[in-house]
Amino acid sequence: MTLSRIEDFEASSRRSFREHELMHFEVYTANEVKAGEVVEILVDEAGHSQYLVVDLNDEMTGKQILLPYSEAQVDQTTRRVYVSRFNKAQVAELMAYNPTDNNIVCGLNEEVASSSYPL
Repeated sequence: MTLSRIEDFEASSRRSFREHELMHFEVYTANEVKAGEVVEILVDEAGHSQYLVVDLNDEMTGKQILLPYSEAQVDQTTRRVYVSRFNKAQVAELMAYNPTDNNIVCGLNEEVASSSYPL
Protein backbone atom coordinates (compact mmCIF):
# COMPACT_ATOMS: atom_id res chain seq x y z
CA MET A 1 0.00 0.00 0.00
CA THR A 2 1.41 3.36 -1.03
CA LEU A 3 0.56 6.41 1.03
CA SER A 4 0.14 9.96 -0.26
CA ARG A 5 -0.07 13.34 1.34
CA ILE A 6 -3.69 14.45 1.54
CA GLU A 7 -3.13 17.51 -0.66
CA ASP A 8 -1.47 15.35 -3.32
CA PHE A 9 -4.39 12.93 -3.46
CA GLU A 10 -6.48 13.53 -6.56
CA ALA A 11 -9.40 15.71 -5.51
CA SER A 12 -11.89 13.97 -7.82
CA SER A 13 -11.09 10.63 -6.15
CA ARG A 14 -11.36 11.84 -2.59
CA ARG A 15 -13.91 10.47 -0.25
CA SER A 16 -15.30 12.98 2.21
CA PHE A 17 -12.10 14.51 3.51
CA ARG A 18 -13.35 15.87 6.76
CA GLU A 19 -9.96 14.77 8.07
CA HIS A 20 -8.43 17.61 6.04
CA GLU A 21 -9.83 19.92 8.72
CA LEU A 22 -7.36 18.39 11.20
CA MET A 23 -4.48 20.38 9.77
CA HIS A 24 -2.98 22.59 12.48
CA PHE A 25 -4.93 20.94 15.30
CA GLU A 26 -2.83 20.75 18.47
CA VAL A 27 -1.88 17.25 19.66
CA TYR A 28 -2.07 16.41 23.36
CA THR A 29 -0.90 13.35 25.28
CA ALA A 30 -2.71 11.32 27.91
CA ASN A 31 -1.55 13.74 30.63
CA GLU A 32 -2.85 16.84 28.82
CA VAL A 33 0.69 17.75 27.73
CA LYS A 34 0.91 19.50 24.37
CA ALA A 35 3.02 17.34 22.07
CA GLY A 36 2.83 19.32 18.85
CA GLU A 37 0.66 20.13 15.87
CA VAL A 38 -0.78 18.21 12.91
CA VAL A 39 1.07 19.38 9.79
CA GLU A 40 0.22 16.63 7.32
CA ILE A 41 -2.20 13.77 6.76
CA LEU A 42 -1.18 10.62 4.89
CA VAL A 43 -3.88 8.67 3.05
CA ASP A 44 -4.00 5.29 1.30
CA GLU A 45 -4.98 4.65 -2.32
CA ALA A 46 -8.68 4.77 -1.41
CA GLY A 47 -8.34 8.12 0.35
CA HIS A 48 -8.61 6.77 3.89
CA SER A 49 -6.48 8.55 6.48
CA GLN A 50 -3.72 6.32 7.79
CA TYR A 51 -1.33 8.66 9.64
CA LEU A 52 -1.17 12.15 11.03
CA VAL A 53 2.21 13.82 10.69
CA VAL A 54 2.82 15.69 13.92
CA ASP A 55 5.42 18.41 14.25
CA LEU A 56 6.58 17.95 17.82
CA ASN A 57 7.04 21.10 19.84
CA ASP A 58 10.54 22.30 20.67
CA GLU A 59 10.36 21.07 24.26
CA MET A 60 10.16 17.52 22.99
CA THR A 61 12.45 16.95 20.01
CA GLY A 62 11.62 19.34 17.21
CA LYS A 63 11.05 16.47 14.78
CA GLN A 64 8.03 15.24 12.85
CA ILE A 65 6.54 11.86 13.75
CA LEU A 66 3.90 9.53 12.31
CA LEU A 67 0.86 9.08 14.51
CA PRO A 68 -1.42 6.22 13.41
CA TYR A 69 -4.82 7.74 12.64
CA SER A 70 -6.49 4.97 14.64
CA GLU A 71 -4.78 6.33 17.78
CA ALA A 72 -6.17 9.84 17.38
CA GLN A 73 -9.20 11.04 19.28
CA VAL A 74 -10.37 14.28 17.68
CA ASP A 75 -12.14 17.07 19.56
CA GLN A 76 -13.51 19.47 16.94
CA THR A 77 -14.67 21.94 19.59
CA THR A 78 -11.22 22.55 21.06
CA ARG A 79 -9.42 21.81 17.74
CA ARG A 80 -7.30 19.21 19.49
CA VAL A 81 -6.20 15.66 18.79
CA TYR A 82 -5.69 13.50 21.85
CA VAL A 83 -3.44 10.45 21.99
CA SER A 84 -4.65 8.95 25.24
CA ARG A 85 -2.50 5.78 25.06
CA PHE A 86 0.78 7.69 24.91
CA ASN A 87 2.68 9.92 27.28
CA LYS A 88 5.13 12.63 26.22
CA ALA A 89 8.13 10.29 25.98
CA GLN A 90 6.23 7.66 23.98
CA VAL A 91 5.00 10.23 21.47
CA ALA A 92 8.58 11.43 20.94
CA GLU A 93 9.62 7.82 20.23
CA LEU A 94 7.14 7.30 17.39
CA MET A 95 8.67 6.80 13.97
CA ALA A 96 10.16 9.97 12.51
CA TYR A 97 8.69 11.30 9.29
CA ASN A 98 10.89 12.65 6.52
CA PRO A 99 8.79 15.04 4.40
CA THR A 100 11.25 14.78 1.48
CA ASP A 101 10.74 11.01 1.23
CA ASN A 102 8.00 10.55 -1.37
CA ASN A 103 8.29 6.76 -1.30
CA ILE A 104 6.10 5.82 1.66
CA VAL A 105 5.10 2.19 1.24
CA CYS A 106 3.41 -0.67 3.02
CA GLY A 107 6.49 -1.71 4.99
CA LEU A 108 6.16 1.51 6.90
CA ASN A 109 3.00 0.23 8.56
CA GLU A 110 4.85 -2.58 10.29
CA GLU A 111 7.67 -0.24 11.35
CA VAL A 112 5.23 2.29 12.78
CA ALA A 113 3.23 -0.40 14.51
CA SER A 114 6.29 -1.92 16.14
CA SER A 115 7.62 1.46 17.26
CA SER A 116 4.24 2.82 18.31
CA TYR A 117 2.94 0.32 20.79
CA PRO A 118 4.84 -0.26 24.00
CA LEU A 119 4.39 -3.70 25.54
